[in-house]
Amino acid sequence: MSEHGHPPRGAAAVPATFLGRAGQGIDRFIAPIYKWLGYLAAAVIFALVVAMCYSAFGRYLNHPLNGSGDIMQYGLLVMVALALGVEHMGREKIVVDAVVRLFPKKVQQVVEPIIHLLVVAILIIAIWQLIKHGITLYERHELTKGTLHLPKAPFCFIMAFGMFTLLPIVTARLLWAVDRLVKR
Repeated sequence: MSEHGHPPRGAAAVPATFLGRAGQGIDRFIAPIYKWLGYLAAAVIFALVVAMCYSAFGRYLNHPLNGSGDIMQYGLLVMVALALGVEHMGREKIVVDAVVRLFPKKVQQVVEPIIHLLVVAILIIAIWQLIKHGITLYERHELTKGTLHLPKAPFCFIMAFGMFTLLPIVTARLLWAVDRLVKR
């Protein structure tokens, strides 16, 4: 569990089954995509910092940025949606698996794929609910309450996209976990 579903470091990362090779293929395919999503997230955060500075200095000069609350709130949502998958690509995470590590090693290897399968199921449900809620907001023509009155629906769809970017990562981890289980 501590490697987050990736092949073990230093060990021969030769997959035992087709599932492990599929996990490797997913990792290789999505890495450049997440790199560009990271660049987009960095551009959004840079734009938010500029907008925040402009708004702060504008208040001092009695000419603040109109709609700065909406810009910050929804801009951060877009940034998080873009960076969600990027953040989960790395291996250097601290995983709190206090309960799982109390189990014997063989039980851990059985539990890991189950956990990843549950995460995939939860992600699919969350994406489905976000899209469903976005459609409802679109049909109601709901707008933000701030000064800009932005439509809310696109932000639900953007967040659903952000959740969708996690699916390949978790799927690859699931495949690696099953591969390690089969290899033992």
